[in-house]
Amino acid sequence: RGGGERTPKPRRAIARAIEGPGSLRANLVVTTGRAVGAERFGVQPPHVIIENYIPHGLLLPLCDLVVSPGGAGTVVGALGHGLPQLMLVSQHDTPAHAAGPAGAQAGLVLDGPEATPQRIASTAQRLLSDPSFAAAARRVRVEMAAMPSASSVLATLTI
Repeated sequence: RGGGERTPKPRRAIARAIEGPGSLRANLVVTTGRAVGAERFGVQPPHVIIENYIPHGLLLPLCDLVVSPGGAGTVVGALGHGLPQLMLVSQHDTPAHAAGPAGAQAGLVLDGPEATPQRIASTAQRLLSDPSFAAAARRVRVEMAAMPSASSVLATLTI
């Protein structure tokens, strides 16, 4: 299309998330989802890997920080691995998901326009360099592990 083509919102958000933490020169793994497609972001520096999908169970054990839009699966998965989080919320339901890690001091939230590449980079650096966020995330992991399983709760409710 001509010069008036607009970049879809998810693609812009992912581009900001790549540009921000990518400037930290830390290893960065980005998953785009199939709807956006990793190939749209072109060639990246060697420390940036972009894929459509990587299962959380394979990726999260290798991470020090999770930067995400704050979806429920990613938020709970990161907490289950004791990882601090930077949640870039802009959708209607993600602020509620982000409230848990932020309230537990296990993460920080950037909302909409404040999620510039520079703010993402500085906030990610703060989360990586301040050990209190990782310690809080590990405390949440321990609390989650101590919770009863869904099957034991169901058994209690159906007695």
